[in-house]
Amino acid sequence: MEVTVKLFALLRSYAPPETLGYVFHWQLEEGSSIADLLSALRIPPELAELVLVNGAHSHPTERLHEGDVVSLFPALAGGS
Repeated sequence: MEVTVKLFALLRSYAPPETLGYVFHWQLEEGSSIADLLSALRIPPELAELVLVNGAHSHPTERLHEGDVVSLFPALAGGS
């Protein structure tokens, strides 16, 4: 299955070398989870602080589906 991946801030450095920008398509086996995607991209799970699938907050054990859009954000600083 194919998902669209969007990497933000320092996570952009984990994009495949041929990627232009921060959005790319990634092939996974059916039934793969967010954790499987992180592993395939070699992103340490603790770096992906916020994970959205199709705009909704998600957990690493959530299964992905064909056409999902996965947005990965590192910890964000700021605020008081």
